Amino acid sequence: MNLSVSEINYKPYTVFKSKQPAVVTKAPDNSWERTVPVYGDDVIRTNPAQLSILHMHDFHGQNIRMERAYSAIAQYDSNSLKNQNEIFDKDMPVDKLKLCSGDMFLGENRKDLEVVNEFLNISGVLANALGNHESDSPIDEFSDVVKHRKYRILGANIHPDKESKVNKILSNSFVVKSNGNRYGIIGLVPSDMPNHLKRPKDVKEYNISDYSETEKDIKAEVEDLKRFGVNKIILLSHLGLEAEQHIAQNISDIDIILGGHTHNLMTK
Repeated sequence: MNLSVSEINYKPYTVFKSKQPAVVTKAPDNSWERTVPVYGDDVIRTNPAQLSILHMHDFHGQNIRMERAYSAIAQYDSNSLKNQNEIFDKDMPVDKLKLCSGDMFLGENRKDLEVVNEFLNISGVLANALGNHESDSPIDEFSDVVKHRKYRILGANIHPDKESKVNKILSNSFVVKSNGNRYGIIGLVPSDMPNHLKRPKDVKEYNISDYSETEKDIKAEVEDLKRFGVNKIILLSHLGLEAEQHIAQNISDIDIILGGHTHNLMTK
């Protein structure tokens, strides 16, 4: 069903404290300025973190998958999943994130798209990477369907034309703050997205990076997040397993990669 729960105990990290806890941060010498959406509290924690992630991808708009997943999400929210309370230190808080790696949507039927959007909203998902099937329908239609979304749509390796409507719905990354921990969430779209679309011209204005440029996009985003005091970085990728394994081996400072697109069953 492409739904998984991962339980992670983080070791202590050095924390880079930002002088400005606000969303807009500027370097003292004006060498950089960046706006990153931030959720949560303002306390930066230097102790170990305990993290539980519920991850979904490639549901392809199928109602049966959403029905089954929603049942699991209810158990996740109530801490009743098997072994959920057995692996954590009970004296420390557990941070919980719900994240998607793309292709939750499928097709052009507006009603079907609205169902997926509502599922993501009521499930409490924080972010979804922009997969190729999120681009099955024209951006005008899709952006209207998701205009009341409660989650972020991410794609750091897209560099849209200024007038493109994808700018209205897309972010490179965002920061979740929970129990004093800061988690940077970066999203990636498939570099070969046009090859998977019925109308590849629809995304020409997106200016999607090829793989080598995508690596540069990731590194730049990681450095920006570190300037915000983020030292726990999660990648929501719709590149596919081979590319994601290459990223894991060649790009430092990424703690977790949550992949999609190639539908591989990961046994360990």
